[in-house]
Amino acid sequence: MLEFDKKYFSKFNLVAGVDEAGRGPLAGPVVASAVVYDSETYIDGVDDSKKISKKKREIYYDEIISKADHIGVGIVYPEKIDEINILNATKEAMDKAIQNLGIIPDIVLVDGNQIEFSNYNQKSIIKGDSKSFSIASASIVAKVTRDRIMDSYSKLLPEYGFESHKGYGTKKHLEAIYKYKSSIIHRKSFRPIKDYLPKFNYYIDNNIIDRLLVQMAGDYLIKNRCEIIKVEYPLIHVNFKEVESVYCITSNIDSKQSTQYCTKDCRYSKLINIHYQNGKCKIVIKDINQS
Repeated sequence: MLEFDKKYFSKFNLVAGVDEAGRGPLAGPVVASAVVYDSETYIDGVDDSKKISKKKREIYYDEIISKADHIGVGIVYPEKIDEINILNATKEAMDKAIQNLGIIPDIVLVDGNQIEFSNYNQKSIIKGDSKSFSIASASIVAKVTRDRIMDSYSKLLPEYGFESHKGYGTKKHLEAIYKYKSSIIHRKSFRPIKDYLPKFNYYIDNNIIDRLLVQMAGDYLIKNRCEIIKVEYPLIHVNFKEVESVYCITSNIDSKQSTQYCTKDCRYSKLINIHYQNGKCKIVIKDINQS
């Protein structure tokens, strides 16, 4: 793999490998990564993330983070995927990853042949994650990053089993969609999701407003780089930059129950207020000493 990259190092100083994870799932974001090494760095065993076990991916991920000169990650969430389609969302995630490198690469080696950039010197490589060390590294970073996001979503929505299938259309996942309808992290433009979209009254009629509020609050926190540890409605336990916090959900939808709980419970450190109106929600976070 390193020999493949060295062909480009003979002509360019900053060579970025770019790959994505999550084009095919029914739920969750598409995640891309860009990785730049110096010409001599190599990590033995790094390969296409799909060929490596989860345990080894985590080990390689840490080593890549420590040895790469530059790493960028780009994330595009389901609502944007539905707006611009998955191919364009993948391109946007890759573009974000390259921008987040902090440098402008001399050339980007991109896995596959469907994504074309006009603003970078680019080489598209079919099965690049099995040929290029830097692309394989990017595939691992993207896969581990996305899997961790889906593990957080699994704490919010345990009924879907995201921790096992990561949003892909497995039998278990499809059965959960048929039973519980889709969630706010499902891709509405994908089949069969578009046939199982719950309306607001679904949550009212089935007395599961708490499920909707947990989705809204947790989705907001995850998009702001929080890791979900545990959910005990109306409390959400999170980890942000290795600091644990407990958020208490309050809302104009379920104002009596959640507000009464939050005034009695002393375990939370922040309030996360959801104001829902006409299909749109506004979320405001406050420390308890501001509430």
